[in-house]
Amino acid sequence: MEETMMLQLLSEEVKSIKATLAEAKEAGQILNEAQTEFIIIDPLLKRMGYSPLEILKRSHDGVTHNFPDYTILGSKPQKWFLEAKRLDLNLQDGEAAQAVNYANNQGAEWAVLTNGRKWYIYNAHLPKPLPEKRVLYIEDLFTDEQAIEILWLLSKPSILNNNLQEAWLFQQLTRLVDEQLKTPNSELREVIRRLGAEATKFAITDETVGKVLLFAIPTATTPVDGPVRAIAMGDALTDVANTQSNGQEKPVETTDKFYTLDEIARDVALATFRKPRAICLEHTTQDVKTWADVARLVVTYVATVSTLPPLPYNAGSKGKNYFLNTTATHKNDKKMQSHRIVAVGSETVFVDTNRSTLNICASLMALIRDVGIPFSVIRVSIE
Repeated sequence: MEETMMLQLLSEEVKSIKATLAEAKEAGQILNEAQTEFIIIDPLLKRMGYSPLEILKRSHDGVTHNFPDYTILGSKPQKWFLEAKRLDLNLQDGEAAQAVNYANNQGAEWAVLTNGRKWYIYNAHLPKPLPEKRVLYIEDLFTDEQAIEILWLLSKPSILNNNLQEAWLFQQLTRLVDEQLKTPNSELREVIRRLGAEATKFAITDETVGKVLLFAIPTATTPVDGPVRAIAMGDALTDVANTQSNGQEKPVETTDKFYTLDEIARDVALATFRKPRAICLEHTTQDVKTWADVARLVVTYVATVSTLPPLPYNAGSKGKNYFLNTTATHKNDKKMQSHRIVAVGSETVFVDTNRSTLNICASLMALIRDVGIPFSVIRVSIE
């Protein structure tokens, strides 16, 4: 569970940084580049598992006689470079040129441009113009739902295990398959037609291939999201989310792949770069758009079929943040940065949702385990 622990530490660090920036704003202080590094970048790199000896600041690169802002893992083949700018400076892809050039000159694959709030990740090896080398990004460290997971991809264990490369490859192949599926008579669809003709001894039309894909994809061993299935059929398949209103109960869609919370918690790839589409509570489903929605609905369900644990409730965490409370506060009256409200009889319960996807899943797992509800009755469909 090394990933889960690091995600938790990164989430807590981001909250701490956000509080520090709020104090600076209240004091009318504008951070310069050095302060941005000290308050935001350096603590996050530490939480990513890098030791001080693995974080070289403005060290001679030995090749171009330049001094990159950050050289990470400089003694290893997986080293990468980071270009730092002052907080909230408007970033342009051109400002990443230095870090990308450092990476190219030293055979490194990854370069990062950040102003503390935005984080742009570039694949220096891509034979494309600089803007197209940007493959992953965080637009707002403090509000993006997947910010913590993307930071984790830059962590030491992730870099050394090639998780960042795998995430990028997954992203690229997903786009390739999407394009192939939505294009009539594409190479992929032609291969399926040829194999089908060889197996059945009948001519297979592209229309038939589209229909087959609709039913074949959900049974694949690798999870494929809903939009891919919609693309396979084009206008013939209407997205369920567009035909039913949010929050309205409807029968479980047999074309959706649903996962229990523990399945998601065990597989970082299920939560990274992906959002929930629907939640199944026993025999009915509701559309959802965010993991915060999932948290609210699960807590509501638990309060309906059972009794919530005594509040405040920290879901097994030893930190200072509560998962559930009767007020929107943590210990020492620290306010919840983001929360959802659940009505429990005549009382109001606040659910802390300023957490990573995996942390929300872990907290919900602790809740349903503590009240004795089987994991199997709560499942989530992921886009």
